[in-house]
Amino acid sequence: MEYVYDRHGDSLRAGYMWFIDPDFHKNRDYYLRELNNMRDTYGVELHLLYGRELFDEFNYGDDWENMLEWLREWKNNLPEIPEINFDMSPEETFREIKDLEKRYWRKILTNEQIWEDGLMQVIFGMGATLRLIYNHFNAQSTNAYRNLARMLMEKLDRYYRD
Repeated sequence: MEYVYDRHGDSLRAGYMWFIDPDFHKNRDYYLRELNNMRDTYGVELHLLYGRELFDEFNYGDDWENMLEWLREWKNNLPEIPEINFDMSPEETFREIKDLEKRYWRKILTNEQIWEDGLMQVIFGMGATLRLIYNHFNAQSTNAYRNLARMLMEKLDRYYRD
């Protein structure tokens, strides 16, 4: 508001805060208070609108409906995106990835960014496959596998608490 007012001054007659989602009323009271404060400061009539209300305000209600119809068609024409969830069949996934070289597991387990950003939680939704990998690592007799098991358990404890 400050920027627009600095550019246009007293020639401003109205302003609008619009949320495209008509169900997004979560912070309505907060926004109304803020808009009232700005109205008092700048002397401009300000409105809070949701969804179709903006289009109705300017007598373009049909355009709102046309836009929604276009979005529905667009969504229906999108190619199907495969779901990436390695926990859909944990045992099958386990059999396919358990023999990855230790260096790859070490890279996965030491790359904090992929864990903190939630990438591993997206790929291994519930952590079921990772628990099978942990059991596999822990059953091995070498220090390398025991260390991988320890690192994986730390990740499971931190990112997959029940």
